[in-house]
Amino acid sequence: MSAVYTVESQTLPIEAPTEPSSFEFVSVRETIGLILALTLVPAILIALKNISGPWSDMLDKNFTLRQMPENIQREILGILMVPVAGLVVVFTRVSLGLRVLGPFRSILLAIAFHATGVVLGCVFLVITTAIVVFLREPIVLLRLPYFGRITIMLSITAAMMTVGTLASTWLDWRLLQGIAYFPIVVLCLVGDAFARTKNREGIRSALFRGLMTALVAVLLTGLIGMQVVRDALLAYPEILLTQIAGIVFLCKFCGWRCFAFLNPSAVTEDEEEEEVEEFEPVFKSS
Repeated sequence: MSAVYTVESQTLPIEAPTEPSSFEFVSVRETIGLILALTLVPAILIALKNISGPWSDMLDKNFTLRQMPENIQREILGILMVPVAGLVVVFTRVSLGLRVLGPFRSILLAIAFHATGVVLGCVFLVITTAIVVFLREPIVLLRLPYFGRITIMLSITAAMMTVGTLASTWLDWRLLQGIAYFPIVVLCLVGDAFARTKNREGIRSALFRGLMTALVAVLLTGLIGMQVVRDALLAYPEILLTQIAGIVFLCKFCGWRCFAFLNPSAVTEDEEEEEVEEFEPVFKSS
């Protein structure tokens, strides 16, 4: 925006100073430095823990989770597994180029499959998603706000879980009782995301992205169950810093998208906008 000033009967346009952007993107050199720092710090801590000396006893006592009670270890492992699973999801989306139903749903499904079992979890997920897709359009016709629609979906999902659990008694099949361990919000979120993708991109894209989401969740379930991974996270929780470094490295230097051609639908403008929404003021000012 320019201002106009009069100097000795001459009108001169003078550009008003622009405010500098509050964001300055990190250079490649600075990014590499960040990755090295996030990698070297855990490596040094792990080395000190395994080298006999005064530091090893102190670090082993204060910077590991192995001395925690077993019930606390189970809970903290669930927390530690989430960032590790996130690294796998980023690799799938950024490096392999395979589209899923958002960055978190595979992780949430993996936690659910770990509680219910993969087979029962997948079967119930398919049934629930099919019913949610079938009922979504009639619910939309009620012209309710989003909070109302998604809460109705939540209630329907809860009813289905209740019926499934009761069916274990009717059929004398105790395996169905595992449905009660499936996080209800996960079912609702996946079903709603599948329905929205179907309406926006078509049934082929929804099926493909739903399948990829489920396959990544199955892979993560196996990862969660590996004892060597669980022991490593309890003994060396500083590995989480390496996980952050891994995500930065994949996103900055490994965006190959090798199998992007398999996606039935190209990346939509809505999805791209979600990725840059946080930095939109920066793009506009540049």
